[in-house]
Amino acid sequence: MAEPSTFDVGILGAGVVGCSIAYHLARRQVSCILLDREGPGGGTSSATSAWVWVHTKAPAAYARANLRSAERFPSLQEAIGPIEYLRTGGLAPALTEEDAHTAGVLVDRQTAAGIEVRWLPRDEVLRREPALSPGILGATYSPLDGSVNPFLLVRRLSAAARAHGATAWYHCGHVSTRALANGFLLESPRGEVEVRSLVLAVGPWAPQIGREIGVAIPIHQVRGHVLVSEALPPLLRHTIHGARQLVTGEVLFGYTQEEVGMSREAALDQIRQVARAGVRLLPPLGTARVIRAFAGIRAVPDDGLPILGAVPGVDNLFVAATHSGVTLCPLIGEAMAAVVVGETLPEDLRGYTLERFGEAGGSLGGGFAGRIRGGAVV
Repeated sequence: MAEPSTFDVGILGAGVVGCSIAYHLARRQVSCILLDREGPGGGTSSATSAWVWVHTKAPAAYARANLRSAERFPSLQEAIGPIEYLRTGGLAPALTEEDAHTAGVLVDRQTAAGIEVRWLPRDEVLRREPALSPGILGATYSPLDGSVNPFLLVRRLSAAARAHGATAWYHCGHVSTRALANGFLLESPRGEVEVRSLVLAVGPWAPQIGREIGVAIPIHQVRGHVLVSEALPPLLRHTIHGARQLVTGEVLFGYTQEEVGMSREAALDQIRQVARAGVRLLPPLGTARVIRAFAGIRAVPDDGLPILGAVPGVDNLFVAATHSGVTLCPLIGEAMAAVVVGETLPEDLRGYTLERFGEAGGSLGGGFAGRIRGGAVV
């Protein structure tokens, strides 16, 4: 059998987060390999509305981290090529009095945190977006929000990583992992790879893979449905909390949260719920044809905040797991590349390590369990 290839770093998972980490490592001239059961973006990153969203995030430190990441998109697009990043500004409409009260609290909180958010009354919202329901009470608005093409984003990050020297093994089948004295052995039908450090960037599969290698990663999976309309004349100028219009005219709408494990199968009852909510928010959708429906699985850490950095108790093992991976991928890629090569996480990200979960996160003891089975690398 041929000797395994060797790399400084292996990254499991080629979604937006994994590809961003590979890109930033390769820019540092660190030898790295990216492995994925599918192609780049084959999991959660291909099932998203792809907002670059800041203004409703909480708590304040997390909102500021999202802002720092969103501000990186223009330079990222310049570096890797067009990704249809649009800083449209974002609106979060209030449909009820409760929504309006919550919006007032949000504006006060975010303003105190230095996040540019303000309340717009109904007339101003409808002046900006006349297609929205005249029944809305108003909306919070921020110029910080926008959107991106997730397919272009992940593919251009992957291509840029390889252009800077990274290796990518896509569609590589089942991957097993075994601890070595000074790193890890990754085995797949494609071949064997030895890496000094290993990064788990596998999104909602993190708990499963973590258990199989002796690490507790406290994440739960939350499914969300999105409907896609036929191409329509210009309808929306902003990114709306719940809808956005693509540059090609289709409208993506929907925002559901269902805890159903790893099932990505679109459910008819949820599709109907999304359709009703979409028409309530955007009445012109009532006469539009729906051409596609899809469901994606979000990776939501148990406290709702990212898990980043080294895994306690396991040398040279790192994890990057989060919801809002599209918004956060520029910042996480940069930060994780730094910590993998021995630097520290930026100060405002140091509270997001696995250690904060105490016994609920980190090594399960007994050494490395040894294998990632069942083709779980995504």
